[in-house]
Amino acid sequence: MDRKRTEYDVLDRAYKVSEPYFSTVSPSKWTITEYDLYGRPVKNIFPTGKLLPHLITGYPQLW
Repeated sequence: MDRKRTEYDVLDRAYKVSEPYFSTVSPSKWTITEYDLYGRPVKNIFPTGKLLPHLITGYPQLW
């Protein structure tokens, strides 16, 4: 059966989420989320090494 593990930081935010893995082994691939001082996610780092920055602005989008 496939499992997924989530690890939380001291502020109870999910900062590490594993890729699905079999229950007989430990997870080896993780997606890591980094937060700013206000607790907003600012970047995801995927197991492939790809970075996904989050855009944070104080202005509403005007389309």
